[in-house]
Amino acid sequence: MSFLRHQELLWLTENLRPLLQGARLQKVRRRDQFCMVWQCHRPSKPFHLILSTRPEVARVSVELSKRSTRPAQDTFATWVKSHLKGHRIVDIR
Repeated sequence: MSFLRHQELLWLTENLRPLLQGARLQKVRRRDQFCMVWQCHRPSKPFHLILSTRPEVARVSVELSKRSTRPAQDTFATWVKSHLKGHRIVDIR
């Protein structure tokens, strides 16, 4: 199994912070059972934040192109949608 280690998470947060700070969360979708997609928007710069917990290839990434997803219906995704949708991302840690 491959999980993101502490140093990798630190590197990701430092590099994603400039893109994510101030972005507004518009949609929370699922690509599959291991992958959540947050559709975010900055003025003139929409993007997707991909959060994958797939055991073989855990990752966090950003995509600028639109991918096929389906509505999120699991408990965590529903919580994210009800509490964070429409809000701006202030910081990531």
